[in-house]
Amino acid sequence: MYFKDLTKYKYTDKEDSLNIGWLEKGHMINKGDVPEEFIEKLWKYLRYPVNVCRGFHICSLCKNIEKGVPVIRYKDEKRQAGYYEIRVWGKNGKVYAAPSLIIHYILQHGYRPPQEFIDAVMDSEDASSDEYYQKVLDYSNGYDFWLEDDHTKVNSNEEAYNSNYNDVPIKIKDNFKAYLLLFLLGILAGILCRLSDFFPYESLWSLSSIATLFGFWIASVGVITYLSSSNIGAFINSFLYMSGMTISFYVLKYILGFYNQRFDNDGKFQTDLFIIYLVLSVACGIGSFILYYWNKGNIFSSFLYALPASGMAAEAAGCLFILVNKHMLLGQTLFDFLFALLFGVILFKKADNKILYILSAVIVTILVFWVVYKPFLLSV
Repeated sequence: MYFKDLTKYKYTDKEDSLNIGWLEKGHMINKGDVPEEFIEKLWKYLRYPVNVCRGFHICSLCKNIEKGVPVIRYKDEKRQAGYYEIRVWGKNGKVYAAPSLIIHYILQHGYRPPQEFIDAVMDSEDASSDEYYQKVLDYSNGYDFWLEDDHTKVNSNEEAYNSNYNDVPIKIKDNFKAYLLLFLLGILAGILCRLSDFFPYESLWSLSSIATLFGFWIASVGVITYLSSSNIGAFINSFLYMSGMTISFYVLKYILGFYNQRFDNDGKFQTDLFIIYLVLSVACGIGSFILYYWNKGNIFSSFLYALPASGMAAEAAGCLFILVNKHMLLGQTLFDFLFALLFGVILFKKADNKILYILSAVIVTILVFWVVYKPFLLSV
């Protein structure tokens, strides 16, 4: 059951509440870190269930789910979830209605509720207080069967719900510090790419090819998108990284041109190419923004998951042709095949429709090879 965050709660007509954390496969999830103190306070709300149902709801976002009532673990405590809701009364006068699985979504899927809700939980009375108990009791019209005793707590050794689920272990936060780090990493990457020009291109390894082919860009955008926490974050992260790389790449060439004949530019900065690649940095940001929609978990997501591996495989095929026929580009060939394999395996596991993923990967690889790399690489 999906309801957009902060929309009016309509499951019952007896209250004026706002929806929080009603997630479902096929809909975008806002991801990001939340304070540990927030999780600790929110966990206590599971002690006081409201709107208890006779059946239960399981998480549609998990790949492998256990049968039966969901059991969530936080630190050393386990609680049942999936068959009741919780209520948070904020000091702003608003009431927030959330499913009990909201804790699971936060802990296992990286869900970040709206800041308004986080603030409400942090600023409200503790869920274990008498004041909160009275609010829940009033909400339940004095019916205290589910409130007097701790019915949701699990004391047995029952396996925690989907405890083997492993989402992305590291996420790039949507904040200034993370953006600055991505920009600085881009500058470092640009410097390394420019310094690779000291190696000869027409050789077996052709290490300088990393600065001229698209594989490094595709790999960078794929990794950044995978680690990002939101669409906007993915755009900003990829753009800053690529623009940082472009800036250092051309600025360093301009500086080296005064000291090394290989980089001679007659004292002129390559403004035209610099602008072109800055525009391409924006395009990479847009591409990352679109790719991030693979988190919606629908059939289109399986197609998006196939794109990074397809791009790398297409370039790898072109480089392999050059390697066999002209004994060049060994370094780029190995790099492309490695990332094609990494993307292929990791993103294949995340795709819901495996057949669509495979078909998309094959078709896109062939198209990109014939349209982009065959005219370019095979004419070298």
